[in-house]
Amino acid sequence: MARSGRVGQNELVPGLFQTEDHTRAVTPAADPARPAQEVDRLVAGRTERQGLLEHETPPRIVAVLNEAVIYRVVGGNKVMRAQLARLHEVAELPTVELHVLPSITGAHAAMGSSFALLQLPSPYDVRIVYLESLTSADYLDQEEQVDACSSGSSGSSARH
Repeated sequence: MARSGRVGQNELVPGLFQTEDHTRAVTPAADPARPAQEVDRLVAGRTERQGLLEHETPPRIVAVLNEAVIYRVVGGNKVMRAQLARLHEVAELPTVELHVLPSITGAHAAMGSSFALLQLPSPYDVRIVYLESLTSADYLDQEEQVDACSSGSSGSSARH
């Protein structure tokens, strides 16, 4: 388990923060041909991973969300109301910092992609950037790459 993480999201609520209904709405949008059983499996896995937030020693997470993430209605108004309430709950956890990057910010370093910057504990004691797209996932461990994502995820907005 990662000791800490920084998340930059331009389009989606981070998986660790999604409600089950939000996940059910967004998963088929990424792949409409995905079988219902596969959606159920993905939702169950995401829900299980969310237990990390309540773990005895939860990771410290700093998340910076593009403002559009909270305005995009995913799954309908009822689903979004519950999702926004969930974001509020998560932001109240002592190990989570949730920031919203306002659109007025303009161009910024993290515009091109969403990512997670992970700090792995001993014996590894390394920082890794995880990039995920619809068709692939990449891990970056070169110091320059990690540093670029570190500065791009800092955000200048107030905690919410």
